[in-house]
Amino acid sequence: MGHSVLPIWIEAGPPWVRPWRTPPRVTVRSGPYASPNPAGSVYAHQEDVLGATVYQVPPVTRGGSAEEQTYAARCAPGSAAFWYSPALYGTLASGGTERPLEDRMAGVLPLGEVPASGVLDVTVRTRTQNATAGEHPVGCLDRAALDRAVGRLTATGATDVAAGGHTIGATLPKGSAGTAVFAMTDVPGWQCTAGGKTAAPVPFHGLVSVPLPPGADRVSCSFTPKGLAPGLAGAALSLLALASATVASLRRRRVRT
Repeated sequence: MGHSVLPIWIEAGPPWVRPWRTPPRVTVRSGPYASPNPAGSVYAHQEDVLGATVYQVPPVTRGGSAEEQTYAARCAPGSAAFWYSPALYGTLASGGTERPLEDRMAGVLPLGEVPASGVLDVTVRTRTQNATAGEHPVGCLDRAALDRAVGRLTATGATDVAAGGHTIGATLPKGSAGTAVFAMTDVPGWQCTAGGKTAAPVPFHGLVSVPLPPGADRVSCSFTPKGLAPGLAGAALSLLALASATVASLRRRRVRT
């Protein structure tokens, strides 16, 4: 899943590049959390997954033309600025650096450290028709808040994780309560257990989670691609039919001889 639950936390480029602590691949959430940032923004979604508020999502002022759009925003000086505009294809310029924009393929892009003035200026050159960066393209990351959030997830998360092939298992701290969240995409085919008992996986903002029964200190999940079991059964029946036909043919030959 990348650093700190999702790849969005990976920073690049001087002077603020540095490795982040990462939580275990299985964490425990003791209660609900809802980001206070705009619900439609990618940054609020990341916070919902993380379970902590780490972003400032400022309003932006738009100017320029359809082909050369300008955006201005204010964030806390020293925070790490990011940009997300999944509808735009072209180039993005900010802080003397120019980067390609490839709609959704570009993902969340680092803009660099917010200057002492707190002002962020972004220019987008694009030929995408009738498209803008949306209402909340800018998010400014509080790195200290992220460190604290990762520390909490690490302190309460799995003490041991073993993954291989299509399975993952984790040992949790004694007395864990709430929901175990796995850093893997919620798609059909996951089967899980908690405390040695079958537990139906529950979607958690796009990830797999399992409610923890009292006393559970072990969780595991295995993945079977949708349609694989019926396909294997069909293949087995086909092989059985082929074997039966072969045996019958051999018997007929023996009778004839």
